[in-house]
Amino acid sequence: MSPAATGPRLSMPSLRPSRKPLTLIALVFGLLLCSAPAANAADLFITADGTLHFKADPGRFNDVSFDEDLGFIDPNPTPVADQTTCEFEDPNDPNAFEGVCVTRFSDEDPIDEAPPADEPNLAADQCAEVPSGPAPAPDNRTTGEQQFFCPNVTKVEVDALDKDDIISAAGLKDIPADIDGGTGADQIFGGQADDQISGGDGDDTLYGEDGEDNIDGDAGNDTIFGGSGSDDLDGGAGSDTLYSGDSSGTVTASGVIVQAASSGSDTIEGGAGDDQIFAGDDNDVIDGGDGNDEISGGDGNDTITGGAGDDNLAGDEGDDVIDGGDGNDEISGGAGSDTIRGGSGDDTLAGDEGDDHISGGDGSDTISGNDGNDEIDGGQGDDQIGGGDGNDDIDAGQGEDSVSGGDGNDHVDGGDNNDRMSGGDGNDVVDGGQGEDSIGGGHGDDVIDGGDGNDALAGDDGNDRVFGGEGADSVAGGDGDDVLSGGNGSDEIYGGPGTDVVDYSDADTKVTVDLGSTDLCGGTNACGGAGTDTIFGIENINGSAFDDTLTGNDLNNVINGGAGNDVINGGFGNDTENGEDGNDRFDEGDLLNGSDVFSGGNGIDVVDYHARELQVSVTLDGVANDGQPNEFDNVLPDVENSLRPPPPAFPPPAPAPDLTAPSITGITVNETRISPNGDGVQDTLDIVARFSEPTSWTFEVLSGNNAIFTQIGQGTVARPSWNGLTAAASQAVSGVYTWRITGKDAAGNQLTPKTGTIVVDRRAPRVRSLTTSRRGGVNRIRFTVNEPATVRARIEGVRKLATIKLEDPGIVTVSWNGRNRRGRLVRPGRYLLVIVVTDPAGNKTVKRLTVRR
Repeated sequence: MSPAATGPRLSMPSLRPSRKPLTLIALVFGLLLCSAPAANAADLFITADGTLHFKADPGRFNDVSFDEDLGFIDPNPTPVADQTTCEFEDPNDPNAFEGVCVTRFSDEDPIDEAPPADEPNLAADQCAEVPSGPAPAPDNRTTGEQQFFCPNVTKVEVDALDKDDIISAAGLKDIPADIDGGTGADQIFGGQADDQISGGDGDDTLYGEDGEDNIDGDAGNDTIFGGSGSDDLDGGAGSDTLYSGDSSGTVTASGVIVQAASSGSDTIEGGAGDDQIFAGDDNDVIDGGDGNDEISGGDGNDTITGGAGDDNLAGDEGDDVIDGGDGNDEISGGAGSDTIRGGSGDDTLAGDEGDDHISGGDGSDTISGNDGNDEIDGGQGDDQIGGGDGNDDIDAGQGEDSVSGGDGNDHVDGGDNNDRMSGGDGNDVVDGGQGEDSIGGGHGDDVIDGGDGNDALAGDDGNDRVFGGEGADSVAGGDGDDVLSGGNGSDEIYGGPGTDVVDYSDADTKVTVDLGSTDLCGGTNACGGAGTDTIFGIENINGSAFDDTLTGNDLNNVINGGAGNDVINGGFGNDTENGEDGNDRFDEGDLLNGSDVFSGGNGIDVVDYHARELQVSVTLDGVANDGQPNEFDNVLPDVENSLRPPPPAFPPPAPAPDLTAPSITGITVNETRISPNGDGVQDTLDIVARFSEPTSWTFEVLSGNNAIFTQIGQGTVARPSWNGLTAAASQAVSGVYTWRITGKDAAGNQLTPKTGTIVVDRRAPRVRSLTTSRRGGVNRIRFTVNEPATVRARIEGVRKLATIKLEDPGIVTVSWNGRNRRGRLVRPGRYLLVIVVTDPAGNKTVKRLTVRR
């Protein structure tokens, strides 16, 4: 269209009488600059009564024009007597647009003539002589603001063309607007009714204002404000910034920053691209879509889906449902009882406060339940799981997992493969499941079941029940009065401090047990029950339901025969021997064996002294004098018989003494520096030492020459662990300590001690002299670090800046040129710079500051 050749063109349909009242008028309007390229775009402002004000370049041709197929539509035309004509005029030039009118019309066939003579209410100078071709210059030239008057408007539709337009329907109260900005960087303001706004191509700024608006940014990097009301926002293509508003609504965007207002339940769809979405109060539904998204749910019970990409998702307040989807995600539930699913990828998941349900899904995940009674499922992959505070239910799932129940009475299931688990504080139930597991009960009265595989189990502190299950297991009770069972397989069983019981009540065949000898079944203490066991530091025995032979040691033993016809010998010491069900025999041997108590239980039971050289005197319901000084046995009434000694026999010759000392055949140490602050990073010193033979070992942590921590055990494998606490449960101060492993075998041969050093570092690295400067569009941040460390810097949600490893204390300089990870300049504004400094012990210092672009 040439500016000198074409004037305003209006379609002129016929006006036909109708007896229906006027209910709707729709205006379709086009903004078009047809002047020289230097001309500015026309602006449009709409007032409450539907009056349209055009701001055009004075003196230009066709700054505002109508397409010839556009006009007003009235589906229910009124009678001619009530008809009101719309006018288009220039208040500065009454001759401009003379003879030009736009009138309401029906959807019947239009005509290009003046109205018929029988419609007298239409002035001749308004609609007669409508130009069908170029109008004279005075009629077509704008001199200032143009006004288009049309009363009783019920809807306004605006279609802008190219150029950068400003279109405002802010004055409209009850009249909805349908505005399309077209090409160009437009500014569009909706009114108070329910508006439809499309930005079109270009970097647009769109405001929905009041009402339930539907806003689409289309192509370009748009900024969209929903305003109040339940709005539906779609950023369209490009890197958009969306602010959802104060009420419920839907937001769809791609590569955006979305800021929801403080109230309203929003539905936000991020689409493709790296989105930043910050929801407000109420219950929001957010889908990040593809890309590396950063999403914050805010208050309310939110549903958040990260979709594809490495997402950073935070539920914040409320009971949230969060699904990371594909990618390596970081998810934090925040306050409330949240449901968190990591999805595919190696995810980092934290339940934070509340009773959370957390599932790692595929990948090797890091999961922290933190506060509350949490349910955690590691899923696939080699996971690291910490239950935190509360009574947690943890299923590690498949993979070689590392699990700690934390505080509280936890239930931990290792699932498949070779897992490393600790119940932590509290009375925990830990099940290793399949695989060769390493399990420590921690503090509290724990129940531990190794399950299938060759497991290493330790009850640690408390009165624990430890079951090896299938496989060749190492079972240690630790401190406290423990009940220990190796299960099927050839097991090593260690009692430790306290009064411990070796338990064969679940054995499927009879067992032979001798706590004081390893001469049974090829050099073990016990055989039968589908395996052979080596036993150390055990005081008491529970027999099986079959015909067992049970022998104590020099200690004061309690031996329970269980069902079956058992033979029980307490050995030396003052023993309590309970036959329980079956016809049992209490064998008192041939030598002094202490003052024992016999209880036969059900069945015909016998106390047997026939191996004694001296005469005995037995009362079946009282005291037996077996001829040994100071040995008085208490035979309870449920023992029916006694046997006197036959002629004396001589003991066999003593075996040759064992003079070979044990040795350490292999040792692994996980850390040389620890920061025992409970963050799951380098919190404990863990050692695995293997011995050439069964060894009673002692692990000590020394401050100078004084032991501040001691752990003991027995067996061919030692797995000591230190979490930085002293024997008095106080925190060891920062410094250098010596660890030492000593031991001896059953013959008393001493192990050559093994020592090493461990550094306890509780001090976070210090960041000082932090300064910022900006020159030539580049931000420079300079600071000092007081120790060797790894420094990582990033612009939050924009890009990673640097990873610097300091071998010594020194000065660090980080710069940012205002570009994102794709090398594109970001929008001007304030951005968050995050600096994370991590020392060799795992301590972290985080600095956050604002920089400008």
